[in-house]
Amino acid sequence: MSELKTYVVETTNAFVTLAVLEQGKRRPYHAEYIGTPRFAEYSEIDDSKQVAEEFDGHLEDSHFEALLAACHREIAERAGEIINIEDTSSSNEN
Repeated sequence: MSELKTYVVETTNAFVTLAVLEQGKRRPYHAEYIGTPRFAEYSEIDDSKQVAEEFDGHLEDSHFEALLAACHREIAERAGEIINIEDTSSSNEN
């Protein structure tokens, strides 16, 4: 597996690092993420989706864009509304 893209996803309740890996020809893309809670100083924190501790997850899909969308949905469900997504990959090629 080789890392294809890396993102920092900021939500109302957490910061999440999301890595998408390429597994090789004819194999699905694999994504892994880990989130850490935001500090309570932010007034935008959604108490109904409060993140108390670190969380992680992983997903697979044969289509890059579908996998990315599924990751974004799962992160939002676990950590609140997505505020910002920054591509921190060393290469911006897809």
